[in-house]
Amino acid sequence: MSVGMWYPRRPKFLNEGVMSKTQAVFQFGEFTYDSESRLLVRGGTGRHLSPKAQQLLQLLLAARPRALSRQDLYDALWPSTFVSETNLAGIVNEVRCALGDNARASQYIRTVHGFGYAFSTEVASEPPATVHAMLMCGGTSYPLYKGENSIGRAPDSRVVLTDGTISRRHAAITIHDGDDVCFLRDLDSKNGTYVDGQKIGSTPVLVRDRVQITFGAAVASIKIRRISITKSLMLNMPQLKRQVAEQMAEA
Repeated sequence: MSVGMWYPRRPKFLNEGVMSKTQAVFQFGEFTYDSESRLLVRGGTGRHLSPKAQQLLQLLLAARPRALSRQDLYDALWPSTFVSETNLAGIVNEVRCALGDNARASQYIRTVHGFGYAFSTEVASEPPATVHAMLMCGGTSYPLYKGENSIGRAPDSRVVLTDGTISRRHAAITIHDGDDVCFLRDLDSKNGTYVDGQKIGSTPVLVRDRVQITFGAAVASIKIRRISITKSLMLNMPQLKRQVAEQMAEA
């Protein structure tokens, strides 16, 4: 029979005012965790975490090097809720698995016996970068930032895709400063880059929200933050002019 725990109090360090100050990009080992977008990335590849596991990781990172008691963590993760003692252990194990960590030889999450847990690795943090778009491929979402976002099998790519039909330096998506307009270009890849079935070259091509992009045989789509109707019309103007010219020529 499982034993439940009831912790109605909420520790002071977890109030919203303090938590808002912990928004940052944390870098440790081969990992990057963006607390704003709640993305854990290793070598450009996203690692899945449940919402509770994301919250636990952020709490431990924000409190480092101080250890958090089990009571503090129960209060934060399940406020005023009756849960089993095994719930916290399961969430800790989920985070450890995502980090390739284990309890016996922990590199990241240290068990403080009889008390709780602590994040034990040196961490560098910086203000969070703004995610301007998301590239979805193979069930994984990859954040795209201002500037050039390289795509390929190379481990130092912004987006690492391991499909065998993808070149080491396959393509790049560039997001310009001050807007959320995305341009895609091929980097002389072996198997090509396609936008809605049309092959593109090294000349940057404007890509729109939800458009289908194919890198080799890997099918992806992009989600871009909304831009104004006026800006959208301005971006469409060259295409509209070409269409009008073609219609006039046919007439």
